[in-house]
Amino acid sequence: MFMHFFRIIAIICLFLSPGNSMSMDKATEYNPHQYLQLTPYTNFMVRETIMLRPLFPNDYQALCPIYTDAEVIKYFGSGRTSAVEEVKKQALTYAQSNATQKSSAYHWAILTHVGIAGAVSIFYPHAHEARTEISYSISPFFAGRGLATRAAELVIDFIGGSFMATAHPRNKASIAILERKLGFKRVLTVKMLRSMVLLEIISYLKKKNNIFWV
Repeated sequence: MFMHFFRIIAIICLFLSPGNSMSMDKATEYNPHQYLQLTPYTNFMVRETIMLRPLFPNDYQALCPIYTDAEVIKYFGSGRTSAVEEVKKQALTYAQSNATQKSSAYHWAILTHVGIAGAVSIFYPHAHEARTEISYSISPFFAGRGLATRAAELVIDFIGGSFMATAHPRNKASIAILERKLGFKRVLTVKMLRSMVLLEIISYLKKKNNIFWV
């Protein structure tokens, strides 16, 4: 009786051992497009209520509520909504950019305890702009929780140096984040052509010690 009992325990332990290939359902393994050489354990940042980790191709599903909603996207870029396939392609492009050593930009997903809330990106200085540009987008399901502010603060502290940002003159929420919460200073309002659309945007600057300069 006891020997039979111990045999059963031994079999259970064998199946639950870490080295046993049957101990983990293959469907639960985390493997975000190995060919992109991405990992959530590099360039990630954590704060009380959010975590930023590199954006992956499959994150497009969480970004669809942003880029397919006309009301949400009207103040971003050309203001044109995107099809799901376009969002999927854009997420793949962002992920590939993250995996490229000499990339001109880097993109993080904004994670909360209930899912991906949006994304935050930086565009490195180049010949026409000496400062790092930062941008962010939040899903309408997570709006009004201060997540864009916390994500931007994490990135600004992590990267350091001087930053610039732009906002649509009618995007009051983004203007409030930049001016009142992040300490950016309004420089000028300019008109520029993006995706064949003439846009009016407000340009902002910020230095890491909060001393404004142009």
